[in-house]
Amino acid sequence: MNVFAKMIFNHGFVHCDAHPGNMMVRPNPSNPSEPQVVLLDHGFYCTLKEDFRKDFCKLWYALNTFDNMTVKDVSEKLGFGDYFRYMPLLFTYRTINAKKPLGGVITKDEIQFLKGNDEINFEKISLLLQQLPSEVVFIFKAMHIIGLHNRRSGGTTRERLIQFTDKSIDAIAEKHTTLYQSSLKFAFRLKLAIFEKIFWLYKIIYGFKEFEFQD
Repeated sequence: MNVFAKMIFNHGFVHCDAHPGNMMVRPNPSNPSEPQVVLLDHGFYCTLKEDFRKDFCKLWYALNTFDNMTVKDVSEKLGFGDYFRYMPLLFTYRTINAKKPLGGVITKDEIQFLKGNDEINFEKISLLLQQLPSEVVFIFKAMHIIGLHNRRSGGTTRERLIQFTDKSIDAIAEKHTTLYQSSLKFAFRLKLAIFEKIFWLYKIIYGFKEFEFQD
């Protein structure tokens, strides 16, 4: 997870074929006492433009801090407008109005929201795929393969989302000091705790924009 998060958020490289045959661990040639992860087969791959990488880092941070207005604003900037509402579902397994803990399983209320608003019909999914930049589709594929390996190895979705968010913070604050980056990570965890434990306080401090959809 660490390697792929760094590639996506810090370097803008997206390796979309992370099956076991494309990964190996060997002694580091420069220091054989340490292991080195090696990624093979860089054919199914894309390179993110710098502006896109920075915007996606902001989008990712907003998704994992439940900042729906920023999700909407960045989505419009990236060119997929009204389809911003699918971003939490695609990347964090939650509907945009969900109040469940980060990494939690989908709830009955969310299922009802999806059914009631007809959010998962073929036409809407088809339009979504047409509207999304190809880079987002590549990132989606890469992250879900990584997520699959993480679960098979005993990890949790919550751990993965938090680790990826830490890397997005490093990228957002890449021109600042390590101390500043650490303070932002602490602030992220505090915001997460307030959302999950004291939601009324979260609404007062940060706000929480809920959306209704008529189409």
